[in-house]
Amino acid sequence: MDSNLNFILTTTVWLIVVVVLLLRLRHLRNVLDDMRFTRAQLQAQLSERSVRLQDCEAILHAALDASFDPVLIVNPKRQIVGYNDHAAHLCNRALGSSLIEATRCYELDRLAGEVLAGRDELPGEFMLNQRLYRAQAVRTADGAIIVLRDISELQRL
Repeated sequence: MDSNLNFILTTTVWLIVVVVLLLRLRHLRNVLDDMRFTRAQLQAQLSERSVRLQDCEAILHAALDASFDPVLIVNPKRQIVGYNDHAAHLCNRALGSSLIEATRCYELDRLAGEVLAGRDELPGEFMLNQRLYRAQAVRTADGAIIVLRDISELQRL
């Protein structure tokens, strides 16, 4: 009788262990399903934001190309991270180069430095490639945008 009771108790304990493991397995499957759903949602959001980013970049490039003035975009280290076609000759198409290295214009580099140091908007005039430019620099979250206007002809008059 003792062995029968022992067998029943052992079987019952193992049955409880199996049920507990099955319940944990079901819970883990639900967690995994939730994670897959969340991953799918995140991938959809990433895809949507990637499309929006591409749209914004296209708008930025169109705006830069539409400008008749040279436009330079610099990062906080004063490296050129973007420019339009009108600025290509001024910066020697030196994407990634420092502003001073690309333009050899200390006044322009100083202007960018002042804007990046905290001045929100700053105008300036200087010579670059034997032309007189008026610059307007504006600080952004990721650096600065510098718009140059060739005023050589105006100065001559």
